Amino acid sequence: MCSRCWVWVIVMLAAGCFHSSSDTNGDAGADGGSGDTPCTLASLDLKVATLSGCSTEAHIDGPRGTAYFANPVNMKLGPSGIAYVADFDTSYLRRVDTTGTVTTLFEQQGFSLPFGMLVMPNGYLLVETDDDDTNMHSSNTGTLWLIDPASGNGHVLVRDHGRPRGLALAPDGTVYTADYVHHA
Repeated sequence: MCSRCWVWVIVMLAAGCFHSSSDTNGDAGADGGSGDTPCTLASLDLKVATLSGCSTEAHIDGPRGTAYFANPVNMKLGPSGIAYVADFDTSYLRRVDTTGTVTTLFEQQGFSLPFGMLVMPNGYLLVETDDDDTNMHSSNTGTLWLIDPASGNGHVLVRDHGRPRGLALAPDGTVYTADYVHHA
């Protein structure tokens, strides 16, 4: 199993590093992941199955078996069953519906290297990016964005917040972050 796919095995979404026995395309074919050759995914009736994504890195939206990710590092389930995916290498926030269809939810200049995510009680997403909104990258440039999944709009809430990876919401509404660079 590749090191970048551990999150996906747990949450039943995969970038293709976790191959089912029915994945007959291996590396998604000779097209190098262009999307011309769909991959074969096991039935969603299984207890553990790949919801969407093929084994080659790319940014391709589409139905299950034709969509590709590029280093999906985190995901959260929304109240309606929609999965929100931080696609790190493309710097996009992606949405996967219950049939496995993938669409790009959020892409914006300055939204770079998304990682940590949290679904807020109002349905909005809090997303951490490693770079700030001017594309600066350092151990202190972590930025928290608030994104509305209904409209696809988002804006910066907090700049230069270290490098938070884990985000958690306390019952009183306080957001806690875990900063792996600063061990805080």
